[in-house]
Amino acid sequence: MKGLKYLIIVVSAFLLSLIFVGCTTTRINVGHVGVKVKLAGSERGVQDMQLKTGWVFFNPLTEQVVEFPTSVQNIVLSASPHEGKTVDESITFSSIEGVNANADVGFSFHIDPVLAPHLYARFKQSDMQELAYGYMRNVIREAFSDVASKMPIQEIYGAGKTKMLNDVVAKCKDSLGKDGVVIDQLTINGALRLPENVAQAINNAMAATQNAIQSCLLYTSPSPRDRGNH
Repeated sequence: MKGLKYLIIVVSAFLLSLIFVGCTTTRINVGHVGVKVKLAGSERGVQDMQLKTGWVFFNPLTEQVVEFPTSVQNIVLSASPHEGKTVDESITFSSIEGVNANADVGFSFHIDPVLAPHLYARFKQSDMQELAYGYMRNVIREAFSDVASKMPIQEIYGAGKTKMLNDVVAKCKDSLGKDGVVIDQLTINGALRLPENVAQAINNAMAATQNAIQSCLLYTSPSPRDRGNH
């Protein structure tokens, strides 16, 4: 009987130790970074140092560990219910004349591990999809609005589209980078959507310009007879 009691005590102690370890440790997976949050005490709040991959010890009564993915995330802001979210997440912005343009935008990003504690402290959010379709989309929309408001619609729709996009990317990197969001790529997917009458007017103007250039080239080119005389 004494041996049985001793065995029960040993097994019970072992099980209790397993429960204790299970409750006081967590694993930060590869491609993620952890943030420790103090729930009580004088140091209450998000801790400045990120937790790297591996096992982490914490006090479940006074601490919480939040995990962030640091791998690249790909997001589509589209009007189509078959891409990204089922609601219209496309970006609308206005030219210097006040003409509205709409675009499907795609972007990829990752989280700077060093700034992960700052990001969580500000938004109390570790779901990258929620951050992308909320906070990041708002920053991107404001960047498009700011840049496009200084450009004529014909430039936005034509040769100035690349410059507009480069300026938008620069603004987004500056704004989001402060919070630890690193923009890897940002693109306009497909053609810009304009009011039908505006798009038609621009296309007509571009066609007229091309015709005028071709006519000028034909007018100034020497005829075969002239070329033979030289």
